[in-house]
Amino acid sequence: MQAIKKLGELFRVSSDLSQYTWEEARNKYGGNIMPFVMLLQFTLVPFHILSTDYLDESTRFSLMSISFRLGAVFVFFLTYLVVKKFKLHSDFYYGITFFINAMSDAYVSVYSSEENIVTHMLGYGVVMIAYGILVPMPLVVYNLIMLVSTIYLFVLHYFFSDIDFRIFLENGGAFVLFFVFICPILNLFRYTAFKNDFFSLKKMNELNNELLQQQEELQQQQEEILTQKEALARVNEQLDKKNRDLTASITYASRLQRGILPATENLKKYFPDSFIFFQPRDIVSGDFYWFAEKDDRCMLVAADCTGHGVPGALMSMIAHSSLNKAFFEYQAHSPDLLLKITSDEIVRNLDQNTNRTSDGMDTIACAYLPKENKLLFAAAKNSIFYVKNNEMQEIKGDNCSVGGYLHGENRNFTLHCLSIDEPVTIYLSSDGYYDQFGGERGKKMGRRKFQEILVEIHQKPMEQQKKYLQLFFQKWVNEASERQVDDVMVIGLRVEPNQH
Repeated sequence: MQAIKKLGELFRVSSDLSQYTWEEARNKYGGNIMPFVMLLQFTLVPFHILSTDYLDESTRFSLMSISFRLGAVFVFFLTYLVVKKFKLHSDFYYGITFFINAMSDAYVSVYSSEENIVTHMLGYGVVMIAYGILVPMPLVVYNLIMLVSTIYLFVLHYFFSDIDFRIFLENGGAFVLFFVFICPILNLFRYTAFKNDFFSLKKMNELNNELLQQQEELQQQQEEILTQKEALARVNEQLDKKNRDLTASITYASRLQRGILPATENLKKYFPDSFIFFQPRDIVSGDFYWFAEKDDRCMLVAADCTGHGVPGALMSMIAHSSLNKAFFEYQAHSPDLLLKITSDEIVRNLDQNTNRTSDGMDTIACAYLPKENKLLFAAAKNSIFYVKNNEMQEIKGDNCSVGGYLHGENRNFTLHCLSIDEPVTIYLSSDGYYDQFGGERGKKMGRRKFQEILVEIHQKPMEQQKKYLQLFFQKWVNEASERQVDDVMVIGLRVEPNQH
């Protein structure tokens, strides 16, 4: 059973043939089965002699019959050696042995008796069928050999046989015509099936090779990704460490920055009913507030420096130092003068007339004169909001910032005066609150909405106002899943007339 299985595998298209071209594969296949075909021919010669020649008295053990049979075997073996030695195409072997087989059987059949012509013709047919189903010979070669051998057979019988040609046709020659028809069809089926199997297997192997190549590339990519991940993990570890170190440094800087902010007690001494809502976007802030007092007045500044985070914080330190110098050294006790001198100091410190940078701050400066029941204001870019008699009022700031290069213009700030003849609620704010995106539509809040909120809450206690502003701001941000875009600072002051 195992031998039959191996024999079946021998006549199938093997996967190793797919690495060759079609002609190379057919030659390789023919070479693989050549020993088996030759062994089959050697085995069939004695069987042929016994089954056909021996049964016929005219050819039984005749020198002519045996010579032809043994001569054919010798030619088969010699052809095999020549094809192997000179590495000829296997078609040479099958074409020559096919033709010799047909010629041998045709010649012997000429000397057969009338009763055994059929036997010889069947033997002739078996040879044709065997080559048709075992060997995928080219159609032209196979049909040419069939045609030549058949013509040769008919010519021999017509001219050399003692049997009448009509009797030859009636007693076996007709079989030859059948074989001439059926054997090329068998060869065509075999040739076509072999070719289809070859190209199907070749295509399948190509696909398998592509798949293997893709798998190798994928594995290589996975290895590269793994290497990159390991490298990225190391980089992330380094970045995490640097980030922790940087965060620790900035956190320490925030303590220094908050250290320069005025104490709440100092502000409460002049504005007992007040609040400060201060919420930086990052650890450190570009927004800050400043407070100073001198003789009969105090000065409060709400400043929004260029940028936020570390750059804004650095700018705020420069601005804070410039405010101190303007107020204490240059005795700038009026808001408009304070902003002008502070601006000049920032321009000088940053050499902005040379490098023409625009870094500065949008500022509101407020001076409170309790004995005179007055509030003096000056503002750069930002506005002062106040509610008096339940009506919102706005004092718009000048259209220039404190600090920053200003070509060909003398920077001056307008002084505004507000008399405290009745209670008034004042709000000093940077633009971070009302420039925040959020709400149900993810839009910017805007100044109008901000003013509506202030009017709504201005009569509440100051601590409740601060809490309301904090909660509303957080809700506004969360509704749109936004993040805080800028530093936020709102200062609320309720001032009442001072009774002398």
